[in-house]
Amino acid sequence: MALARRAQEVYAHLQSLIALGAGEDWRRNLPFHHLGRDLQDLVHDRPLGHTLNRLETHRQLFDQLRQALRIAPVTAHQGLNHDGESIEMKTLQREVQAFTEQIRARPDYSATPAFQKMIAQIEHYGPKLFAAPLVVSTPQGVRTIQPQRTNNLMERLFRDFKRLCRHKTGHHALGRTLRAMLADTTLVHNLQNPEYLKILLDGQPTLEALFAQIDPAAVREELERAQQNPERVPRALKRFIHSLPSPDPIKNFIQSLKSN
Repeated sequence: MALARRAQEVYAHLQSLIALGAGEDWRRNLPFHHLGRDLQDLVHDRPLGHTLNRLETHRQLFDQLRQALRIAPVTAHQGLNHDGESIEMKTLQREVQAFTEQIRARPDYSATPAFQKMIAQIEHYGPKLFAAPLVVSTPQGVRTIQPQRTNNLMERLFRDFKRLCRHKTGHHALGRTLRAMLADTTLVHNLQNPEYLKILLDGQPTLEALFAQIDPAAVREELERAQQNPERVPRALKRFIHSLPSPDPIKNFIQSLKSN
């Protein structure tokens, strides 16, 4: 959408430049004419124009919704990594309710399934979005915990994990990495949280002292079990296999490997 909007803006500037130099030598405006013809079909494409207007409307409504929920504010620079603003739950509920009423009052609401689905989702998850805090008893006394209203924190954790793995291995897919991980492997990212680290240490002074209590035999058993998982066949190899008229070349290739 941004690229198409910039193309429209560039086309308008080109027309202004061409009109400005109309009395000059036509050769000077020749590059402008060439570029204008390249952009002309895109700028005058009516279906594309309708799509851009629809996307622009959806973008504006989405900005209003995330502002009402105080998630990823438009004015912040962190995007989806923003922690959200601290505000009373009743205020959030009131603003989201006003947002839904505004959407229902739109003249195109009845003819736009996307708007209807969005309102249905908000109403369906409304009790969870605006749930009252949980009161729990802990050794330190009674505490109030506010449940997460979205999966944004989990998504942020997964994005960080994915970025670190890709930076470390250079691989785009993470399936092999996730399969090789042990079920009880502690994500290093969590060790940056002092409260989590305190719970993990369970009275031990350091991580070294905690790891010293692990049975090496159990670690070897888990590693052997993890290595038994078959690796996925690369797509290029799958295409090569499907393109073969018969499995004889593969059989001969395997036999030659065994003989060598």
